[in-house]
Amino acid sequence: MGTVVGELDSFDAGRCAGGYALGLAVGRRFADVIRSRTRQDVVLRDQLMPFASTAQSQPLLAALQSANRERYPRHWDELVGTADGSGVPLLHLILLNFRKEILPFVPKEEGDDSRGRDRREGEEGEPDGDCSDVLVVSDSAAIAAHNEDGNVALLGHTYLVRATLPDGLSFTAYTYAGELPSCAFGFNSNGVAFTLNSVPPVNDEIVAGAISRNFVSRDLLEAKNLEDAMHCPSPWTRGSAHRASQPDTATTSWTSEAGGSSTSRPPPGTGSPSTRPARRPSSTPTCTGISM
Repeated sequence: MGTVVGELDSFDAGRCAGGYALGLAVGRRFADVIRSRTRQDVVLRDQLMPFASTAQSQPLLAALQSANRERYPRHWDELVGTADGSGVPLLHLILLNFRKEILPFVPKEEGDDSRGRDRREGEEGEPDGDCSDVLVVSDSAAIAAHNEDGNVALLGHTYLVRATLPDGLSFTAYTYAGELPSCAFGFNSNGVAFTLNSVPPVNDEIVAGAISRNFVSRDLLEAKNLEDAMHCPSPWTRGSAHRASQPDTATTSWTSEAGGSSTSRPPPGTGSPSTRPARRPSSTPTCTGISM
């Protein structure tokens, strides 16, 4: 029998002045939920945070931060705003958003065969696959049924975010607390709707320090049409992956891979994300859906 966690909370941020403003609004609105997740997430507490305190982790974390901030500066600002709004250290949210790109490089303890996978509390490892979908399309309706089967730490730590961007585009996204929208499913005012399922590569295929799947899926929320959505996944990244399905056709899908390189791009940047200053606006922008 499943666990009942109550009605899903939702938040309409209204029209936001930019990525930082959106993240700040979401962080403030869901501060308690984000803090609760970071306290209870066993993978964050027992694997990612101890690894992040080692010298071995610093080149990887710096490369991930620099590559994603360079390619998606607005989405990076959104992540920074979420940290500021919730009061959670930015490093903790970096670890949550990059967890799939980091875990394969966490040293494996002797006798531990779960390297590179989120371990559930009390379990050796979680199944190879996470979510799954059933898509039904007819002349009168398009239905997407999504089985949300992620880590147990997400129970009670998810919410819906609605937002309107400065250019007038709006989206609705199911969101994991502390992460960018959306690692699961969402749709926008351009009529682009999608669901995401985990398609992890084997560890030997993963190269350290490129584009995160969370940033790719966040960018998908701004796709103009199906063709634009098909070009959202970076053509030169490979590491952790999502399979995206388009409910309007029930047949179109792509796999986005993040964490390495297929065209030999070196990881940019140096320095530790825990100490390197994050870019913040000189004045605090706002969203119309919140009271300052």
